[in-house]
Amino acid sequence: MSAGRVKTILLPLKIVRSVDETKDYPHIISNIECSDDF
Repeated sequence: MSAGRVKTILLPLKIVRSVDETKDYPHIISNIECSDDF
């Protein structure tokens, strides 16, 4: 199991949780795609 994969799973969960209140989903998807490089 690669660390990058774990991050890809955990990071979106964190983002969705904090952004669930703002409902800014398009922005989230953008962030997830950008963070894929890390």
